[in-house]
Amino acid sequence: MRDYSNQKEEIATIKERTLKLSLSDADIVRISERAASVGLTVSELLESFIGDLVDGTYSNGSDERMLANEWFERCGFSFEPERTFLVYLIEWGNLQPILDTLDYIAECEGDLQDATEDEERKAIQEEIESQRKEIEDYYSQYSDEVNNPQTKEDALESVRAYKDRLETLERG
Repeated sequence: MRDYSNQKEEIATIKERTLKLSLSDADIVRISERAASVGLTVSELLESFIGDLVDGTYSNGSDERMLANEWFERCGFSFEPERTFLVYLIEWGNLQPILDTLDYIAECEGDLQDATEDEERKAIQEEIESQRKEIEDYYSQYSDEVNNPQTKEDALESVRAYKDRLETLERG
């Protein structure tokens, strides 16, 4: 069960987001009519469903969350997904630490550019290497556990691409 203690902080981040959907003209009419039939806009309907699917900031209740999750499971999205590094990190709850580490490395690389003294540059470079080693450790665990793992370069690229998509969505 999700911890709702930070719901106020989540509510504070609610803003319009832009998502691109590929739908037929007929599906647009159908979803618009379905939403309007209960006094909702399409956006409100999708927001409500997403809230149930992810046990989000707002939810319509435990039964609705259960049914949204059952829908997701029955559609087969999660049936034998490709065991990418990104999937592995999500499954084990380690995605956010990796994203934070990548951000920190980027920050350190910026500091390295600005550093003027050799001793400072050496300390920053050591910190970067330490953080890269941490990511390497996660990748080693992944590659030891998964048959036919992604190459390290492809694995990190998939995480960076996810990070870029997430940042785009967060900006709205």
